[in-house]
Parts: sequence; structure tokens; C-alpha cells
Amino acid sequence: NRLVFVAPSAYVKNQWVKYYPQYSEKVVVIAHQKFEGQYVGNRNSLSYASKIRIGYVGSQTKPKGWEIWKDILSKLPNAKEDYDFFYFGNGLEEIEGMNKVYVEIHRQGKDAMIQALRDKQIDVVLLGSVCGETYSYTLYEAHAANCFVLAMKSSGNIAYTVQHENWGRVFNSSEEIISFLYDKKSVVELLNEWNQEVAPGTMLCRDNDDILMLFEHICNGAIDTGHLHPNIASNVIRCLLSRIYYWARESGNK
Repeated sequence: NRLVFVAPSAYVKNQWVKYYPQYSEKVVVIAHQKFEGQYVGNRNSLSYASKIRIGYVGSQTKPKGWEIWKDILSKLPNAKEDYDFFYFGNGLEEIEGMNKVYVEIHRQGKDAMIQALRDKQIDVVLLGSVCGETYSYTLYEAHAANCFVLAMKSSGNIAYTVQHENWGRVFNSSEEIISFLYDKKSVVELLNEWNQEVAPGTMLCRDNDDILMLFEHICNGAIDTGHLHPNIASNVIRCLLSRIYYWARESGNK
């Protein structure tokens, strides 16, 4: 029996098995990325006088947490005194008191977000997604820059990983985040303690081609993308992933 279901994260596997427990032994986790080495930068201790640098990463849309970000900037009483706020992405909306850092992965390269977060020495990243993320590249980009992650409980794999790996803290609402940030002294102490206790983030993130090896194993064949341009090879992998998920969905509905 060559039936195999592929999930991009343990969170997705666990959720899927709840509905299809009969296939629990047929599910494997293959993340979208592989991680190499350790990045030991951006782990300096903060003083109580230091301004904490907090960033929002990605799309300026409600499902990704943009409204939560704006809520924090407008309602946090000590925002200007205690924090420097940065937006990383290519969105057009501007907010008073927010620094914009242009990042465009398709033009600048896959490591552009990681490099930008490292360059600006961001201490904290808000990943305010309110939908169940199955993976979240921004989560692993933030971790690769050694950023403490603020996540929403409803964010799927973001919240799951933050809790299981101790990569930050999970909240139920923007009000909870504002209350957390208001006590700057406690935030400084938490960040310093966290940097001492948690292992450094990864140095490099690269595409995971393990899905191809899985195909070779279950199909008793070989898939050769070595002769293809890297972008084409990447598209082949994405296409295969899409077909697997579609096939898994259709199989589950039968």
C-alpha cells in the first residue's frame, strides 16, 4: 500500500488526524524548508533604558494581523517612549510613528526578510495572523533573526510552534498584547532571560526537496530536476505539493 499523506507541519498532521484517524500511520511531516547552522547575532542584553525594536512582517491585511498591529500602535500608551516600530514588506499604508523597511522576496531573494530583520536588530516580531496557518514562512524568518514572536492563539502552526519550541508568547487578543507591552520592565527582563535560555535561530533556510525523495520511494522511480533552471525546479516541486494535497483531500472525502 503506497498511500501516503504529506503535511507541512506537525500542527497540520495533528489537525488532519483528528478527522481521519484511520490514516494516522500514513501521515508524514515534510516541512517546506530545511534549516542549517545557528545564527548567534541579535542576542544582546537589553537595558531598561533601551528602546525595544518591534516589527510587523508581511502582508498588510486583516487575516495576517494588520488591524491588530494598528491597534497596538494607536492604543499602547508608552509606544513612543519605550518602543521603535518597524514594518517589513511592500505594503503601501503608512502609520505615524512606524518605520517602513521595503522587503520584496521575489525581487530581493528568499533570504531578504531574514536579512532585513537581522540588519535592523529587531527584538520582537508580531505575527498577528488570525487564521490557522499551516506553515508560515514569516515564523521561521523571525526565528532565524532571533526575534521573540508575539502570536495569536488562532494562528495555527504559528501558535503551535511558538508554544512547543518556546519561541515567544501566544495571546488571545490585541488587548492582551497591549497589556503585555505596557509593562516594559517585565518585557526587557523576559527578553533577556529568553535569549539566555533558548537556542539560537537557524543560520540558513533553504527549500526542502525531501518530497522528491518520497516520490522516488513510493513510485520506485526517480524525478530528475537537475537539468532545470532553479526557478523551474522550484515550480515543479510546488506543483507536486499541490497535487499531493489535492489528492489527500479527495481521498479523505471518499
